[in-house]
Amino acid sequence: MLRRFLARVGTILFLVYVLEAGAFLLMCPWSQLWEKRVASRSPVILQPVLFSPFFRGFVSGIGLLHLFVAIRQVEAWRRQKEA
Repeated sequence: MLRRFLARVGTILFLVYVLEAGAFLLMCPWSQLWEKRVASRSPVILQPVLFSPFFRGFVSGIGLLHLFVAIRQVEAWRRQKEA
């Protein structure tokens, strides 16, 4: 019983992390936060890379992967509940 409860709590915490990180990584590179806090405060040699739309798209793609993992985890959790 305790093991099952801890497994559920772990799954819920993982889902919260993956959803939050995915949303952040998906939206942040295209926001003012990225330009003011990340790109402009980084070393000068890295700034062209951080301002590049290709790099921003890469970071957003990682966010999409996080969201995909979250969706797959919810599906697996639903199947587990049904069984």
